[in-house]
Amino acid sequence: MPQSGFAESAVYVSKLLLGLGAVCGLVTGGLVLEAAPLGAGMRVGLLVGLLLVIAMLAPWAWRSVRRADELRQLMHRQACAAALPLLVVAGLVVGLLQAHGYLPVFNQIWWAVAALATWAAFLMLADRPFR
Repeated sequence: MPQSGFAESAVYVSKLLLGLGAVCGLVTGGLVLEAAPLGAGMRVGLLVGLLLVIAMLAPWAWRSVRRADELRQLMHRQACAAALPLLVVAGLVVGLLQAHGYLPVFNQIWWAVAALATWAAFLMLADRPFR
């Protein structure tokens, strides 16, 4: 029986890593698209495709969490509830420092990466009591 639990955990972790890898690939694709020497039509077409793929991430994530068992749903809720206040405070601090010229203005892609990293860290912490 423990092998089944291990196999289930391995599948769950692999899906989570696959999703995070896909997001990192999309971020990289967006940054490469910005720097690539492409024509205007090609750039717009690739950008629209990239945006459509990014727009599908939210329904995919929602569906994945809804299909998870109750314990995993609880862990996701705990991770989101812990990450939100931290991200709001960090956003306010960074925004204030940027408004006063102490930090340069940077691309919003980095906020998405920071949000994902914060959520992933809190998801690992939410998982700890159940190990």
